Amino acid sequence: MRRKIPVQPADDPRNNPPWVQIYGPAWEPPQRAGPNSWSDYSPDRFTCSVIGTVSRDRKHLAAIATGSADTMCQAWHDCMHINSRWEPVGAPPSKQTWRLKIYLMLNDPALLLRKVAADFPEIRGQPAFAATPDGG
Repeated sequence: MRRKIPVQPADDPRNNPPWVQIYGPAWEPPQRAGPNSWSDYSPDRFTCSVIGTVSRDRKHLAAIATGSADTMCQAWHDCMHINSRWEPVGAPPSKQTWRLKIYLMLNDPALLLRKVAADFPEIRGQPAFAATPDGG
C-alpha cells in the first residue's frame, strides 16, 4: 500500500499512484511522515533488511542488503535506498562501520536470501529468516 506524498496535492501526478515510499521494520511501531515530507511511510513494513527489483524479463534481480536497516525507500524512478545504522551504535565515529552489499544475479529469491544470511549473519534474527525452517 502506498500513502500519498504529504507535500504534494492529492491529485498531483506524483500521487497517482504515489511515486516514493518509505518502509520501516516490522519489529518497530509504524511511523508517519510530517506534512512537509516528499514521501510517507507505507503501512507495509519490511521483515528482512534487503530490497530489490526483478528485470522486466523476470530472469535477473538486483538487490541491496545490510544487517541493520532502520528504513528502506523505493521510488518509481528506478531508485532504491537501504538506510543502515553505523555499527556499533554509540562507538566513536572512527570505530564505526557501515556495511551493505549489492547483488546482481539470476532471479532466485531463495538463493538471494541464503547469500544475504551468509554475508550478514546478524540478519538471521529478523522475522523473514526466523520464519524459515532452517533459520535462513
